[in-house]
Amino acid sequence: MKLRASIILLLALILMGSTISHNASAGISKPSVETRHRPKFLSATGQEFFVGVIDPGEISCPGGPCGPGSRMKIRGRVSEYNYVLEGPAAGLFGPSATATLNCNLDENMTGPCWGTFEWPASDEERWEGIWYGPFNLATFAGSYKAAGHGHGGRLDGLKLKIDAEYPGDRPYPYGNVSLMVFDPHGRHPGR
Repeated sequence: MKLRASIILLLALILMGSTISHNASAGISKPSVETRHRPKFLSATGQEFFVGVIDPGEISCPGGPCGPGSRMKIRGRVSEYNYVLEGPAAGLFGPSATATLNCNLDENMTGPCWGTFEWPASDEERWEGIWYGPFNLATFAGSYKAAGHGHGGRLDGLKLKIDAEYPGDRPYPYGNVSLMVFDPHGRHPGR
C-alpha cells in the first residue's frame, strides 16, 4: 500500500511539474494580486501665482475695529491662481484654479488658513479638494498641503496630493508646488 501511494504521489508531482514548465516555456503566467492592481503615481512640479480676488468674502476683527495690530478672521475669500507645471502629470491640469480662503490671523497677520479648491483640467474634467496650512498674509510666506479627487474623463477615480511652499521673498504671492496624482486602480490616466 505504501509503495502504491508513493508511486501515485510521484506521478502527480511529475505531471504537475510538466504543466508548470510548459506554462513557463509558453510565456503563460498568472499575474499576482500585486501586479494586477498595482497603483500608479504621476508627478508634476512648478509654480503657483496669485492672480486676484474674485470674491473678498467676509473680514472681521474680534475685539474691535480692523486696523494695524488687530487680530483678523477671513471667511469665504475666493481667489484665482495660475500655474506653470512640468512633469508626467502636468497634462492632467489646466492653467488656472480657484481657491476659497479662510484664516484666523494674529496681530502680525500670521495664522492657520484652510479652504477648498477647484481646478479645471478641461471643459469636462476637474479636480476638487481641500487645503490647509500656516500663512503670513503680510509677507506672503507660508505653506499648505492639499488633497483632492478627479471628476470626469481621465480624472475619474484619481486622487491628488499637493505640497506648496510660499517663500515670501517677492512683493507678490507665489509658491513652489509639488503635485502627486495617485491612481488606486493601476490605470495610466494619460496626458
